[in-house]
Amino acid sequence: SKHEHEQKYIPIIVTSDSLPPPERGIIIVDPFSPFHGEVLIDRAVHDYGVGVVRVLSPYMARGFQKNSRIAGEDEVDYHARTAPLTDPELSKWLTSIPFSIVAVLCESDSGLDYAERLAVAIDKHGQKNSFQGGHRLLQNGYNVARRDKFEMNRVCNEAGAPTAKQALCVSPQDAVDKSIEFGLVSSGSTAVIIKPRRGVASDRVSLCRTPEEVETATDDILSAMVFGTHETQHNTILMQEYVPGSEYAVDVVSKDGVHKTAAIWIYDRTSTAEDGSNPFAYTSGKLVSSDDPRYPTDDIVNYVTSCLDALEVHWGMSHTEIKVTPNGE
Repeated sequence: SKHEHEQKYIPIIVTSDSLPPPERGIIIVDPFSPFHGEVLIDRAVHDYGVGVVRVLSPYMARGFQKNSRIAGEDEVDYHARTAPLTDPELSKWLTSIPFSIVAVLCESDSGLDYAERLAVAIDKHGQKNSFQGGHRLLQNGYNVARRDKFEMNRVCNEAGAPTAKQALCVSPQDAVDKSIEFGLVSSGSTAVIIKPRRGVASDRVSLCRTPEEVETATDDILSAMVFGTHETQHNTILMQEYVPGSEYAVDVVSKDGVHKTAAIWIYDRTSTAEDGSNPFAYTSGKLVSSDDPRYPTDDIVNYVTSCLDALEVHWGMSHTEIKVTPNGE
């Protein structure tokens, strides 16, 4: 784009002063947390002797730029801390880095789409120009289904993994009509979940027991911006059947398609509302032992790895949250 060709990009490089100059390195997008991104940087540089490039996602850069202007701070070009996606800027940016990039990691949820695009762009650039010094870039390609909740369930279901019944709705009335098809009636004998297609955590996720609640929750999402964007407004909402049961989270590390489970958690949630609606506030998370007979850990791990395969996740770290129904499904 014209803007990209006018923008200057300055890689923020981190290496060790006590180790030989690295031949390989990684990019970490949006590394902010002292117990996530910063830990990865420290381990990569000091324990593994590789270089790191700190990169801001365009979404974060724009937010920082706006906040600095509001605060009246000295002008800082946060966009210079992003990385270009096209040549010739990408070529210049990569050439200014004194090591080959072998992976792109991302701490922020809002930066995931950009991080995938950046990894694909660097990989294509390396193949085209015999760049990277023979080092392979380890990346999963670009796949919107890893972030679009509707597409995620569709892809996993088509691969054989059972998923919640779902539908897309374009208006409050459309949502009310579809909720009736889902079995929702005015008496509140059943419930549906209303959520954004692209969201984060439990933001704007509602448990609805009446058509009126469905209408309100749908209108709330359609009037909001899509997570990870500054100007894109939701034009659809995702309706899913409510699945009762225990909620688990599974942390996995993948290497060339081989998945190793690092941790299994069971969540306890509660409602912050007086009427008990929207029980999405976390009260605790407990680590589950893989050999504890009280939990179906083998089935949980098999389910999660089948979903990772369906979503073409071959490299890196992942965090998957699933429900196990009272009858074990």
